[in-house]
Amino acid sequence: MSNMHTLALLFTAAASLTACGGGGGDTPPPAPPAATDAIPDTASASSVGLKDYLVSLSKDLPEGKEAIDVAGFVPPTADDAEPEPID
Repeated sequence: MSNMHTLALLFTAAASLTACGGGGGDTPPPAPPAATDAIPDTASASSVGLKDYLVSLSKDLPEGKEAIDVAGFVPPTADDAEPEPID
């Protein structure tokens, strides 16, 4: 009888632990905007910001990219700064 009692207790514990593992119905956080939605202000502020934007742009697949309006984009023009190393 002891083995049957232990086995029943084991199955009950396993079933109750399995039932407790559900999520709370939370909605997932919204996806960050794609790098191709708009050129961020940080890309115009410094060469580091421009490099970071270009790196994030290169991580996307070409099939998923849309054209961006670059009429208002002014790249940084600091002549007194040292060039940033490329990773």
